[in-house]
Amino acid sequence: MTLRRINAVHTILADLALILFITTASLSLPLSRVPKPVPPASPPSSSAATAPASNPQVTLAIWQGDTASSQLGAWLARQDVDPRTTLVLEVEYAAQSRAAAWKEAAQLERIAQASGRTVRVSLREGSTDRTRAVLSYEPASAQP
Repeated sequence: MTLRRINAVHTILADLALILFITTASLSLPLSRVPKPVPPASPPSSSAATAPASNPQVTLAIWQGDTASSQLGAWLARQDVDPRTTLVLEVEYAAQSRAAAWKEAAQLERIAQASGRTVRVSLREGSTDRTRAVLSYEPASAQP
């Protein structure tokens, strides 16, 4: 029994000496000899890799109307007010009614801002006069 204990003590001391030697040797190496990590290979460039991610916008509600701005105010009153949401007013107009579309967009914007919303207005020429309001969550980077 005594012989086994002596061998166990010698084995433990040898292990500790080896650990001390390896630790000391690794700390004494110059940093220039330590290999630098290899950066990962860049992914292959393709149209899928460079295409923007899908729009993270989440649509909550859509209102469509002709020119009844009072209806927009009533619709907005029924929607919850959340500072993370944005109201996008889309006004499409026929070529001959551009001035009227600008006037309507300004009136709708005033109504929307009075309801305490972040508003963005989009005017575009189309085949008919049409007004649409989209209430949605947008990422913080997309908000003005």
